[in-house]
Amino acid sequence: MLSTLEGEVTNLKEFVVDEFEATMSALDEQIEKFNEELVICRVFVGKEVLGVTPNHQMNVPKSENFKVNQCSM
Repeated sequence: MLSTLEGEVTNLKEFVVDEFEATMSALDEQIEKFNEELVICRVFVGKEVLGVTPNHQMNVPKSENFKVNQCSM
């Protein structure tokens, strides 16, 4: 009975190791895809940032009815 239990534990360990390795392999593939997409995004954003010219002028509407009230002290 003890050897049967040891055999089952060994089989379970092998199963867990195999599943872990398969999961790690799948995660490595996903990480590689994400890194490729990240490079593409960085190139795109870098081009957009380089193509932007700053505009420091603002168009602020001026009210004709605006009057400054001065308080007498």
